[in-house]
Amino acid sequence: MSKLLQEYGIEEDPRNRQCFKEAMSALGLFSVYTIVVVVAAAALWALDPEGRIFGLPTYLFWTGVVAPVALVVSVWAMTRFTYQDMPLDPDPDTADAAAQR
Repeated sequence: MSKLLQEYGIEEDPRNRQCFKEAMSALGLFSVYTIVVVVAAAALWALDPEGRIFGLPTYLFWTGVVAPVALVVSVWAMTRFTYQDMPLDPDPDTADAAAQR
């Protein structure tokens, strides 16, 4: 993509790179979460379909209670350490003036 931008003399907005990084990290996190939950549910159900934790089937406890809590913690960490707060105005001076109001 950068070769194409250079060929036509287009300057890439640096915010695009950060937005792409954020989108890919979110897509990756939810893809990994989905795969882990499906595999864990299938494996736990196949290994011990009668197992119980707090009255819930084992697979349901781990994939329906513990995994979503882990997802919330992961999303918090991703938001805290990966995402950046950046102005979306085309002119950075306009964004600074709006922030001071």
